[in-house]
Amino acid sequence: MNRSIATKAWTLAFLAALLPVMFLRDFTPSNELRYLSIADEALRNHTFFTFYNHGVPYADKPPLYLWLVMLCKWLTGTHRMWLLSLFSVLPAIGIVYRLDSWTRKESRERGLETAPILLLSCGFFIGTSLVLRMDMLMTFFIVMALHAFWKMFNQKEPGKSYGWLFPMYLFLAVFTKGPYGILIPLVSTTVFLLLSGSIRQFFRYWGIRTWLTLAVLCGIWFGMVCLEGGNAYLNNLLFHQTIDRAVDSFHHNKPFYYYAISIWYVLAPWSLLVVGIIVAALRPRAERRTLQVYFLTIVITSFVLISCVSSKIDIYMLPTIPFMVYAAALSLSKYESHRLTRMAVSIPISVLTLTLPLLVAAVRMDYMPMPVPPMLYVAAAILSVGSMITLIMLWKSYRHRSFHRSASCMAGTLFLAVFTGGWAAGDLNAHIGYGTLCEKALELSAGHGIDDIRVWDISRPENMDVYLHRPFRVIEGDSLPAFGKDGPCLLLLPKDKAPLLPHRPRADVGSNSIIIIQASENKKK
Repeated sequence: MNRSIATKAWTLAFLAALLPVMFLRDFTPSNELRYLSIADEALRNHTFFTFYNHGVPYADKPPLYLWLVMLCKWLTGTHRMWLLSLFSVLPAIGIVYRLDSWTRKESRERGLETAPILLLSCGFFIGTSLVLRMDMLMTFFIVMALHAFWKMFNQKEPGKSYGWLFPMYLFLAVFTKGPYGILIPLVSTTVFLLLSGSIRQFFRYWGIRTWLTLAVLCGIWFGMVCLEGGNAYLNNLLFHQTIDRAVDSFHHNKPFYYYAISIWYVLAPWSLLVVGIIVAALRPRAERRTLQVYFLTIVITSFVLISCVSSKIDIYMLPTIPFMVYAAALSLSKYESHRLTRMAVSIPISVLTLTLPLLVAAVRMDYMPMPVPPMLYVAAAILSVGSMITLIMLWKSYRHRSFHRSASCMAGTLFLAVFTGGWAAGDLNAHIGYGTLCEKALELSAGHGIDDIRVWDISRPENMDVYLHRPFRVIEGDSLPAFGKDGPCLLLLPKDKAPLLPHRPRADVGSNSIIIIQASENKKK
């Protein structure tokens, strides 16, 4: 099959696999619901450059992603998961198309046919495509900026379009997530120019046009921030959320070697394969194309950069993943028939064959934090059987360079498992989000004529306003408070804490409960 057509087919399969989750999943309380609440508050306050979460300044993130959330709310009148998911899914597909087109024009390496399959079926890549965050969008702009640099590097005179596109992509990356948007391209391209003996041409790429464009656009941004939020907000944005996090993080403070551990599950099930080939490609006598040197430089410098920053979470590795996969793919044909290569792939896939029995065992031993819907058993069975088939294909004809077919089988298995398991998202929403809980609370509020809603001991409840659309009270403290004589109320609390208030009407919703406290009970107290 034509490589371009094959890539389109795989991206369509990738999109189809994610559709059930995109349409059925609830927003998670940790970050997603907070973004929605912040966007709602900005729309109410008519602010576009400064953001607040219930009155508290939120300078963690630049405005682009929040603008997209606000735009979707303004267009549709509500927050729709499927629509907001597109801002992660479409950039993921765009990254694959950009890298596939880029490498297809630069190299005829046969292993590149497998690269889109490996990247799209990387578990972390699938996961971040489903999460409502700005990281995938930033990664897309970083990829586009590094591609623009490559185009200029291979031209005697920089083309006008790429000369302007380069700083524009850099700014969009920064405007999406923050400093990594410029630091990753700056460090990686500088080191690449050093390795290629072209460091004297540094200002050809990072010259007046690039820095002036960035200065003008950032100047407008910072000026609007100062106009809306004052110097205190601007200081929070420029220093507290950047330098303080880099030097001594107040969130996600991890040791230097953190990513050396997380890389093994972030790239699963291809981690041993990709890392192994990259190590082989870094040997002094190994043959490397200039494009592969460029990709490897991006990977290593980015890896060192994010390791030096105090704040570390797995998703910060996302910009390196596409380049790791494609750097490995540029040498894949040299190693695909080796036994060590087959073993590197077989080990994680062998673990996946145990998905169904491990799930059954976890349920029987009561290790699962929530009920397991039937479709998850089906998805686990698909993953186990498909992994077994992949192993058979991998070893049956490994001498005939059939790795591409084995990788295709594993990717197809993963997509089918995600598609099947995605239909269980609706059954799990009561356990992973607050939408079902708040819907039930509103139903009880209308049915009993109780307007007072209170929340106690539930994680991050302040953003329930996205669902409730009315004032409610968050009760602070670790112990159950005494209720005063202030009328009836609905109390939302964890299900395991509900027995503290016995003999009262109660509705269980997933892992939480709603208790109806009547006015007469308060008067008795």
